[in-house]
Amino acid sequence: MNEFSERAQPYLDKIQKLAPLIREHADRAEREAQMTREVALAMRDAGLFRILLPRPMGGGEVTIPDTLRLIEETARIDASAGWNFAICSGGPVFGQYLSRAAFEKIFNDPNMIGAGSLNPMTSRATRVEGG
Repeated sequence: MNEFSERAQPYLDKIQKLAPLIREHADRAEREAQMTREVALAMRDAGLFRILLPRPMGGGEVTIPDTLRLIEETARIDASAGWNFAICSGGPVFGQYLSRAAFEKIFNDPNMIGAGSLNPMTSRATRVEGG
């Protein structure tokens, strides 16, 4: 197993604690083609989706390399859970494209889960009224 930093270790402990729940819901998640609400809420409540946020905002300030290792550990339990962890924890990375005020408004909400991806090769910005 990879070594984890002092900041990442508590999240590894949380992942290991969630492992039975993730395994229990893996078949249902596969059948329904989405992470179950129970697993999503458990991961959210464990702070896994906020690991890249600054500590003053309730995040973990975990490095990207440690985050990738944590995602890998989750994927060892269930690949789909690992993929969802990756998608749902990456929102703050895109925060560099927002004003600081917008970033704080969005990510200060502890229940907020930002999910998505950005492909600069196929994405296009369009001017709209107001911005």
